[in-house]
Amino acid sequence: MPSYAQAPVEGYERHVGRNTTLRLVNNVWAGNYVSMAATSSLLADLQANSLLVATRARPEHYVRLRKAVGKGRPDIKTLLLSVEVSHGART
Repeated sequence: MPSYAQAPVEGYERHVGRNTTLRLVNNVWAGNYVSMAATSSLLADLQANSLLVATRARPEHYVRLRKAVGKGRPDIKTLLLSVEVSHGART
């Protein structure tokens, strides 16, 4: 089940399931994952072996995100969906 940004699932498990193995985050949330204060709690919330996809994130933000995730949660894989791909999907 994908989770978008920090969409809540608690209380909705019957409808959406209990597992989140794919999380999509935009540029703002990519920055939140990198911030020192938020990193540990946000990374702790990710299910083991999940995929974290940054959408519309600046490349430099993605690099910082990837380093933070790799350091704190090496089991989590990260991908960058470029702005061009994201915008191309709309047309």
